[in-house]
Amino acid sequence: MERSIQISLAAFLLFIVLENVIGTITGPSLIFYIESVGGSNEDYGLTTSSVCLGMTLMMFYFGKWVDSNGNKYQAPLRFAFILGIIGSIIYFVASILPTGFWGVNAILVGRFVQ
Repeated sequence: MERSIQISLAAFLLFIVLENVIGTITGPSLIFYIESVGGSNEDYGLTTSSVCLGMTLMMFYFGKWVDSNGNKYQAPLRFAFILGIIGSIIYFVASILPTGFWGVNAILVGRFVQ
């Protein structure tokens, strides 16, 4: 197997592992966070599913980006990392926003972007 393909696969696997670690950490405590900002069980379900929707939508975008660059993954991987940081910041900011609509939707957007 070509060296660049091996590096691409290793980077992809590392990204999947890190994403699963994030999900394992935030998943069990997410319901308490949503309730603390005035959310309900329905908000919890919507927020949990938004993570999968965000990842599914971005797969097509990042796949096309990598393919159009001749299998160069560095720029898309950096962009995904930056999106993860932005999502984490939005997720954190939800705790200082007013409870109810703003707090719950900040968590939703943060998790979608993350």
